[in-house]
Amino acid sequence: MESNGKAEKHGLEGDVDLRFLLVGGELLKVKSSSWKKNRFYKLQEDCTTMWHESHRTFKRNQTFSIDDVDSVRKGRQSEGLQKHTEAHVEDLCFSIIFKGRRRNLDLVAASVEEARQWVNGLEKILSNMKKLNRQQTSEHWIFNCMRKADKNKDNKITLKELKHFLRQINIEVDDMYAEVLFAKCDKSNSGSLEGPEIKHFYDLLIYREEIDVIYGKYATTGEQMSVKNLLNFLLNEQREVASMEDAVRLIERYELDDSAKQKNHMTKDGFLMYLQQEEGSILNPAHKEVFQDMSQPINHYFISSSHNTYLMEDQLKGHSSTEAYIKALMKSCRCVELDCWDGPHGEPIIYHGHTLTSKVLFKDVIKAIKEYAFKTSEYPVILSLENHCTLEQQKLMAQHMISILGSALLTSPLEDQMPTAFPSPQELKGRFIIKGKRLNKLDAVYSNTSPGVEEDCVSEEDEAAETNNSKTDSNGQKAKPKKSKIKLAKELSDLVIYCKSVHFSGFEHAKDNQAFYEMSSFKESKAVNLAETAVNAFIHHNMTKLSRIYPAGSRTDSSNYDPVPLWNAGCQIVALNFQTPSKEMDLNQGRFRSNGQSGYVLKPDFQRYPGTEFDPVTLTKGPWLKHKNFHVMVISAQQLPKINKDKCKSIVDPLVKVEIYGVPADTCSKETRSIENNGETHTHTHTHTHTHTHTHTHTHTHAHTHTHTTTHTHTHTTTHTHTHTHTHTHTHTHTQPHTHTRTRTHTTTHTHTHTHTQPHTHTHNHTHTHTTTNTHTHTHTHNHTHNHTHTNTHTHTHTQPLTHTHTHNHTQPHTHTHTHTTTHTHTHNHSHTHTHNHSHTHTHTQPLTHTHTHTTPHTAGFNPMWNDVPL
Repeated sequence: MESNGKAEKHGLEGDVDLRFLLVGGELLKVKSSSWKKNRFYKLQEDCTTMWHESHRTFKRNQTFSIDDVDSVRKGRQSEGLQKHTEAHVEDLCFSIIFKGRRRNLDLVAASVEEARQWVNGLEKILSNMKKLNRQQTSEHWIFNCMRKADKNKDNKITLKELKHFLRQINIEVDDMYAEVLFAKCDKSNSGSLEGPEIKHFYDLLIYREEIDVIYGKYATTGEQMSVKNLLNFLLNEQREVASMEDAVRLIERYELDDSAKQKNHMTKDGFLMYLQQEEGSILNPAHKEVFQDMSQPINHYFISSSHNTYLMEDQLKGHSSTEAYIKALMKSCRCVELDCWDGPHGEPIIYHGHTLTSKVLFKDVIKAIKEYAFKTSEYPVILSLENHCTLEQQKLMAQHMISILGSALLTSPLEDQMPTAFPSPQELKGRFIIKGKRLNKLDAVYSNTSPGVEEDCVSEEDEAAETNNSKTDSNGQKAKPKKSKIKLAKELSDLVIYCKSVHFSGFEHAKDNQAFYEMSSFKESKAVNLAETAVNAFIHHNMTKLSRIYPAGSRTDSSNYDPVPLWNAGCQIVALNFQTPSKEMDLNQGRFRSNGQSGYVLKPDFQRYPGTEFDPVTLTKGPWLKHKNFHVMVISAQQLPKINKDKCKSIVDPLVKVEIYGVPADTCSKETRSIENNGETHTHTHTHTHTHTHTHTHTHTHAHTHTHTTTHTHTHTTTHTHTHTHTHTHTHTHTQPHTHTRTRTHTTTHTHTHTHTQPHTHTHNHTHTHTTTNTHTHTHTHNHTHNHTHTNTHTHTHTQPLTHTHTHNHTQPHTHTHTHTTTHTHTHNHSHTHTHNHSHTHTHTQPLTHTHTHTTPHTAGFNPMWNDVPL
């Protein structure tokens, strides 16, 4: 594709560092102490793609997109460079950190100046890409796909390359349409698109017809929106609290036409630009900054929390890494877990005890936490210690934390006298709080006469203890776990100030015996049970104390539990496996996206003030109980990602699913119909209305896209089991061409089991009556005598242009109605074409109705024992 203006578009035209990257140079790639290879790297002319040579077979040249890069780190800041390089090359090293689970790229430059230019150049590109507005991002994405489609790199697009490009952006078109589109843009009749022709093609591609309807509704002043028209749109459609001054400000900011701007009018281009900016986002732009009161006690906030933070993968043999802590902290996680064990050479280590997970030094983890704890949020970080170490290594742990964290480590209460409540996040800015066991009460800090306990035994209240002690007795019954004891060093104990770990013995016991700083950790099943059976007591408990929830030990795959019921119960530290992308992590990200992504979100007042009778399960009456209608119109979506990137002909069939999470009465989901073979732009005119019974939904309301993957060579496996008992005796003697007509009616009961790509199984029992009339012309002589009693089991593999994956989780009675119109072409001993219409009604457990209509042609070829078995 054309690269002219790419540097200018990034605001980097003439930049020395950028020119250096475009020329490229040799860098030492480091994978291990024994694997260090020189490779040539250079930035391609689009300024968004990095090219590097490879010595692997069939992969001589490789590229990666700057879009996939999360950050660039200068020096030996990655775990790999710290392990596999010497300290004297510190200023030559840098690391490229990728998004997701892709491994870091650790590199060593030939000189300090070259390392500086690589780091500065890449950081400038990343910084400018983040500043792109949505329209620029859209243009960047499309042109990047077009560049990839330009196979011979001649900055032109042929018809063949155009078809490939359309598949890349999830648009399935037939050859005739592609040719029409190509001819419309190929003004020069050269057989390829270049320059302005590519721009014309781009304009056709991004045209938003659905916006015309909305814009036309309000653009009543000379086919433009007047400032009054725009204000009406803001009030009536966006339901914003807006004034005439707000409308004028939007016109001044987003209108591109100077003449329209002078008249305080907004054209369609300006309107589209506005919709693509933060003002048009579902998230209030004001909430991208810290806007909540941060002076409340710390237990009055939900706190973004990670479980087994050190793990990059599963709980049994996954990789432990400082990188996992860095990634969690950069996502504004404010509570991380350190599972500490005795290590070799006297140095404590962190890993998932009694498993095959790898190990990382405790002091390296503390260094990484110190470096990255406050880069995205200045509010306090809690270090949750699981201590399995001997006394000597516990003392070393304390030394490491004091020497590395320095004055940021909280080693005494903020108050001059014994506190009665937690300090606030505001007061604890930039501080580290240690959570763990303590030998004595906190008031010992203020007592000059209290004897100093050097060491003592404390109960081992942690996840590993629960897992290891979960045994069965001689009767096969689960035995109560014995509370194991560990010796605790005073040096480590003294660092525990506001988060002393204690065993939970009931809400009444906690109310009468626990100090505010004494907190309990609850395993998932215990917490969920309390949230269902004693939720109001749980809420009152969390008004004065902190509660931490962690996943069940059985989640060895690092899966996650639903955090919403625990947030509903006022639990602050709901720890999730950050390394596992999941719906639960999406909810966590949504919960903490607000309030400036600080990692702290203030709980609603009815979860903070004594005397509340709020119960999210029964919905007791109170000021929180107000009925509201939530009205959502889903209009369109663009540039959806390609799911199966390995299959170039794979096209998504997208739909939009809108889900509400909160108290059980408010939990709801609705979805649009899927749009076949279109991932670039599809339009929905679906409107969903849901009545809320609760004024505050503890989680967020979000809309996200689910896709059905469609490929031309996709495999769908269906197993049918049929039982028939037939006795037939036919004797035919034909010596002349003849026509034979046979009508047969039978009733079949069969069971279908469908296995989908999502963990979901449908089992249907149907009874169908089919009447089939077959007319055949035979020219043969044959004698048949059939007498069979048989049970057939057929497994059919269909090649079809559509695979649907449905996942439904329902807990209340509801009805699903599915209507399928499917044309099947089967090859038997004779050729028949059957068209079946099936209507199935299933009773589930939630008052909700979905209707899906699919028309899907597919072909199956087989020769069954009985030619008229219905499919």
